[in-house]
Amino acid sequence: MAQAQPRSMSPSRSEPLSVQLSAKSAPGIKAQREPATAPKRHAAQSSVPIAILSIEDFEIIEQVGEGHLSAVLHCVDVRSGIHVAVKSYHKDRMNLISSRQVAHEIELQASLQHSSIVQIYAAFEDKEGIYVVQEFALGGDLYAQLAQAGGYLAEDQVACEVMVPVLAALGHMHDKGIMHRDIKPENLLLSEEYEVKLADFGLAINTDAQAPISRVGTLDYMAPETVRMSTTIKRLPHGLPPQIEAPAGIQIRATSAMIVRISTSLAGGSPRDAPAGSGAKANYGKAADVWAVGILTYELLIGGPAFEADTK
Repeated sequence: MAQAQPRSMSPSRSEPLSVQLSAKSAPGIKAQREPATAPKRHAAQSSVPIAILSIEDFEIIEQVGEGHLSAVLHCVDVRSGIHVAVKSYHKDRMNLISSRQVAHEIELQASLQHSSIVQIYAAFEDKEGIYVVQEFALGGDLYAQLAQAGGYLAEDQVACEVMVPVLAALGHMHDKGIMHRDIKPENLLLSEEYEVKLADFGLAINTDAQAPISRVGTLDYMAPETVRMSTTIKRLPHGLPPQIEAPAGIQIRATSAMIVRISTSLAGGSPRDAPAGSGAKANYGKAADVWAVGILTYELLIGGPAFEADTK
C-alpha cells in the first residue's frame, strides 16, 4: 500500500519576569541552579525547574518545526540535562488576537495533568518572544510513523497502543469541560517509549466558559455539525497581519508544582468563540471530538480518510 502523504506542515537573554514560585517544585528537580550534568532523555515524571526564565538556560539542539508565528526547538535544559521541546513565538509577528490565543492555549494545556497529554513545564518571555517549555516527543508524531508503516496499522496496535491513551486523554479533558477540536495523527506525539500523547491545544476550548461557534479544525476529521457552522476562523496565525504590537509585560504565575497561568487582559478564553452567557448558541459539543476519534480509527486501520471525493 502506498505511503500516506503529509498534509502540510539568535536567542537573547530575557529580563526576569515577576514569577511566584510555589513552595513545592516539580518531582526530583530542585529550583535553585545546579551544575549541568550529562544530557539524559526526558522522563515523563521529571520536569524542568519552574525557576527558569531565559532561553539561555537551554542548549538548542535543532529546530524541529516552524510556522508563521512560532518555531519548535529541540533543547536540553542545562540545569538538569532533560530533553525538552521549546515552542518559541515571535512577538514581532503577533497581534493582540494571536497573543491572546497563545495565552489561552498555554492556560488550557497547563491545566491538564495526564500521562497521555503532552505536559507543559514552564512558560516565560523576553523582548523578542514568548517561550513554552514542553515534554519532548522523541518518537515524532503518529502521522510520520503511519507513513513508515505503509499507511496503516494492525488492529491490536490501533486498539491498545493508540485508542486506549487517546480516549483516556479525551475523557480527562471532557471531564474538565475542554474540547480539543483538532484530533488527527499529526497531533498525536510519541514518547521515547512510543507512548501516544495528545498535543497541540491551539484550537481547544473550555465549554464551561465559552460556546463553540467557530468552524475550526482539519476538514477530514470535522464532525458534520462543525462543518455546517457559518463562522469560519482560520488556524493560527488567524490569517491576520501583525497590525497591533503584542502587549508587553505578560505575567506568568507558577501554580502547584508545574506552571501556569498568563493573567493580564490577554486571558479570558479563545478569541474565536463566544463567552458563556453571551446568548450565543453552541451548535456542537464534545461529541465532535468523539467523531474525530472515529475518523482517526478508520484512517489508522484502512490507510486513508473515511470521506474523500474529487469535488465538494
